[in-house]
Amino acid sequence: MGGVGIIIESPQGFRTRYSFQLDFNCSNNQGEHEALVIGLEIMRELGINNVVIPGDSMLVLKQLSGDYKMTNQALLGYHALASQMIEDLDEVILTHLPREHNSQANAMTQLASGVQISKGLFEELFKVEKRYLSSVFER
Repeated sequence: MGGVGIIIESPQGFRTRYSFQLDFNCSNNQGEHEALVIGLEIMRELGINNVVIPGDSMLVLKQLSGDYKMTNQALLGYHALASQMIEDLDEVILTHLPREHNSQANAMTQLASGVQISKGLFEELFKVEKRYLSSVFER
């Protein structure tokens, strides 16, 4: 069992933090893709069509942009789903955010995984959910 953390930030700087516990076997790379797909689902539900996606996985970003070929069979479904969801958006900018600068999303991931995090994050708005199936399997 693992988790993913997602932060949606408005143009005005308001952040909503999401934490999802993944109650299924999931590799680190699957977790990265799961976070991307869940984030895209949230943006679709909110009606957001112009997005900047800062990710800390250079591999995922390069695969999405087409710079790297997707060869991992276990991730092909995630890649196809994320690509389809991105095509439905008006504007998408993919940008690399080094892991050390992504501490808030990592803290939300730890929260979902059941690890204690600092008190400060509990004072801000966030949502915690559990997923029983991968995003690809649900479809």
